[in-house]
Amino acid sequence: MLQSLALAQPCRRQSPVWRRRTGQANPADPVAVASNHADGTEAPADSFEALIAQLEIRLKDNPKDAKGWGLLGRSYVAMGRMDDAAKSFASAVELTDPPDADLIGEYGETLVAAAGGRVVPAAEAAFKQILAIQPDDPRARYYLALAYLEKDDRPGAIQALKTLLASAPPKAPWADTVFERIRSEEHTSELQY
Repeated sequence: MLQSLALAQPCRRQSPVWRRRTGQANPADPVAVASNHADGTEAPADSFEALIAQLEIRLKDNPKDAKGWGLLGRSYVAMGRMDDAAKSFASAVELTDPPDADLIGEYGETLVAAAGGRVVPAAEAAFKQILAIQPDDPRARYYLALAYLEKDDRPGAIQALKTLLASAPPKAPWADTVFERIRSEEHTSELQY
């Protein structure tokens, strides 16, 4: 799906591809931990769905629980319910003060996933909000580079990706993803001309 999700900071939050890349639940993610048995095996889907239903009920009673909305968003992501996840993350972002760049990133990534990999205007706005908080955030910079593609500006996207790659610290886990995307976009440009 979205290779770009590797840019997220998986040690802080569960990203949609964390489990796919590592084969394990992120131990820092309470949703992932709750959906696993003590022996490491996954709980049956109906148990996970029951936990989600309990959380939904809790949020109806306490709709101002930003952490609960974030947890529900992550739960929906785990279930592949991206539209519901985006709505939950939107609530969490709105209720969180001061703004949390990681949470906004989860919201933006979920919007991209729900749009089939396109950086829609709401996602672009979320990533711009992250840069206002953390100007060097690689995830936000990556998606904003991809937003150039939505405006049919492949050269702008390639330049933004190259600038991001040039700023990568040694052995950045996301650098290979950016490099491969640059190669892919350059190849596409060559085919078009």
